[in-house]
Amino acid sequence: MQTTINTTQCNDALDLVTRFVSKHATLPILENIYLNASIDSLTLKGTDMEKHIQLSIPATVNQEGSITVNAKTFQNIIKTIDGDEIELVAGSDDSLTIKSATDTFTIKGISSSEYVALPEVQGDKSNIIDTNTLINGISKIEYTISEKNFSPVLTGLLVRVQDDENAKIIFAGSDSFRLAEYKSPIIGSHTPCTVIIPKTNIVDLQKVFEYQHEHGGEEVTIRFSDNMIAFICPTDMGEVLATSLLIQGKFPDYNNEAIIPTQYKTSVIVDKDQLDKAIRKILILTRDINNYLLIKTTDNKLTITSWSTDKGDAQTSIPAIINGDEQEIGINGKYMSDFIKQAQSSEITISIIDNQKPLVFKDPTDDKYIYVARPLLK
Repeated sequence: MQTTINTTQCNDALDLVTRFVSKHATLPILENIYLNASIDSLTLKGTDMEKHIQLSIPATVNQEGSITVNAKTFQNIIKTIDGDEIELVAGSDDSLTIKSATDTFTIKGISSSEYVALPEVQGDKSNIIDTNTLINGISKIEYTISEKNFSPVLTGLLVRVQDDENAKIIFAGSDSFRLAEYKSPIIGSHTPCTVIIPKTNIVDLQKVFEYQHEHGGEEVTIRFSDNMIAFICPTDMGEVLATSLLIQGKFPDYNNEAIIPTQYKTSVIVDKDQLDKAIRKILILTRDINNYLLIKTTDNKLTITSWSTDKGDAQTSIPAIINGDEQEIGINGKYMSDFIKQAQSSEITISIIDNQKPLVFKDPTDDKYIYVARPLLK
């Protein structure tokens, strides 16, 4: 193999592909990145056996061929090169020489014949989804999911496509203490599906969609089977293919009044930044006790207190528009902060029934998004 590539394009590709490479594999080949030079492109592959990726970047190919090299070592070398172009030359001894105008590195590799084959999703079930919808859906839900949970289905992102007169794609996630849902309409005919993608994979998949968007891609073709999902992402440099195993099981039915209340006794409208600042003040004292906050609603004011802690106690108040009964309710302050980070409006709304029922948070400018958190008892 002998090929010349653009340094920036190679760095961008490696930032993405190395996310899919195993960090602590028992087999050295799984810590490697696959490189194949053919015709006018260099194809890169990475996998940890639960997720896979394949993408190509433009290249001047003088000699076709392939090799695998340690992903971390290769990426660290490429990051140090300042020149506009890099030449890659694979030797017959499974070594790779990396040359720029001022630098030369030679690293040991493993034959490409030992590399893991990219899995194929069996069947013809597919959907075409807007790239930005996937990016938004993941970013608004991912933080509610934990990697470890008593229920395996709660360690993944629920993605559901409903194909009816109001066709939509639904993203949902929960750690059993809070839940978020994001819905977005989709146009055209779609295949209904319900899949759960592992938390460990969804952030990396989001980076795939962001990479595609940055390189001219606007739509993603999603193919799925019972145990695997594939994302085919066209870009102005070629196609990116990413796959992930799926979590087996049924996500809990959360569309009921006990989990997402629709009737409230109190509604609070508050400035997002003022609320965020108030929460951060009180959390100084309560980080060691479940980030506990006690919020009280009174006439045109939201008061947040810590109650008494080993470190002391604190109280702060901010103006608010309050309709309904006065309330006093405990909640994990971090749960509130996580929602604030996702809200786009300058204000947020909080709907409360009582100190036993879930609180409902909404962004007034985004009716696609809803967030629910269970109260804490002191």
